[in-house]
Amino acid sequence: TKGVVLQAERKQVEKSPEPWTVEAGELPPVLAMALESERALTDAAKQVLVMDRLKSFKEIPDSVQKALIASGRWYPLAELGAGGMAKVYKVYDLNLRKFAALKLMTPEKNLLLHEENVQRFEREAKLLARLQHENVVTVYDAAYTPDGGYIAMDFVDGGDLSNEIERKGMLSEAEAAQIGLQIVRGLKAMHDVGVLHRDLKPENVLHNEDTGAYQISDFGLSQDVGVPPERSLDRFENPQPALSRLTDADTALGTPDYISQEQIKGGVELTYAVDLWALGGILYKMTT
Repeated sequence: TKGVVLQAERKQVEKSPEPWTVEAGELPPVLAMALESERALTDAAKQVLVMDRLKSFKEIPDSVQKALIASGRWYPLAELGAGGMAKVYKVYDLNLRKFAALKLMTPEKNLLLHEENVQRFEREAKLLARLQHENVVTVYDAAYTPDGGYIAMDFVDGGDLSNEIERKGMLSEAEAAQIGLQIVRGLKAMHDVGVLHRDLKPENVLHNEDTGAYQISDFGLSQDVGVPPERSLDRFENPQPALSRLTDADTALGTPDYISQEQIKGGVELTYAVDLWALGGILYKMTT
């Protein structure tokens, strides 16, 4: 009976023969037609939509595709860009019916190569999913498979702080302070639940043009230090080793221009100071 149901669902969301390219605010015809239907999309219909769409994204590993189909939530639209550790795709959230971003990480391009790192990835993604703050990009979902993992988060269409600095040149002290204050608020929200970012830099601060907020993003190197809320930024005057854990396998993680001395050494205990060091680098970058 499952096959009969899926055939019926597939017929409901049959693919349009017309080619489609991503345009601002537009959806593929097959998806637009499915969303306009008076019937609410069933879980099976969502899975069929995602499965059919993934045929155009053969670069996504099979096990990750299976996870996306099982979720039935993230409908891929287009690749937005690629970095040293991941690719980012624009997707459509079939549950909340809005655009989102999907960060796809694979073993060849990240550090998730053994079971301990897999567990850390899953634990920290779930922790970040509980973060609700205007200065932190919201994480909605995460999964890990033998071929890689993905994190689904807010789609922020205003570019990053690095682009803004490049476009404007040196920012005024007042503007830099205003942006810096928003970053501090985002860091405090993260630190309050025991998360170190460890790779804070202008490229990882996004500007949400809809709200005007600057939001911390890219949690690929974040670390769960498991501290109680009272040991947060407002108690930064005594950031002792009780707040921290060792870096991964004595390896320096982060971006050279914004990495702290503790991270460069590797194998040493980290505190919230590593994120504040990076913030100082960002402030310097904005004003020089």
